[in-house]
Amino acid sequence: MLYTTTQRENPLDRSQKKFYAAPSYTEDVTLRKVAQDISKTCTLTPADISAVLESFLDILPGYLEEGHSIKMGDFGRFRLSFSSLGHELEKDVSATDIKNARILFVPSSELKIRLDSISYSKR
Repeated sequence: MLYTTTQRENPLDRSQKKFYAAPSYTEDVTLRKVAQDISKTCTLTPADISAVLESFLDILPGYLEEGHSIKMGDFGRFRLSFSSLGHELEKDVSATDIKNARILFVPSSELKIRLDSISYSKR
């Protein structure tokens, strides 16, 4: 994995700046490419794999809306998160205060171990 350096201000003291490593991404890998690569390791065709992945994308929002956390075995877990406006009194909190819904992915412990073994090089 390549990285670059970037200078950032301290949000608490804008006069302080430090350099940090930042990921340097290359081109996107498409769903088609993922399906082709997976098909090389099993008996399914790229079309079969694409269909499964597209179906997963279709059903994922429904599970999240129902409040489920979706555990994907040794891959990890998807769950819904959001921000909310704050109020002094609990009775004043309502669904209209919920903003910025997003999907979080938490890698499994097995995947985290794989991530720990990534080597990094400066671009």
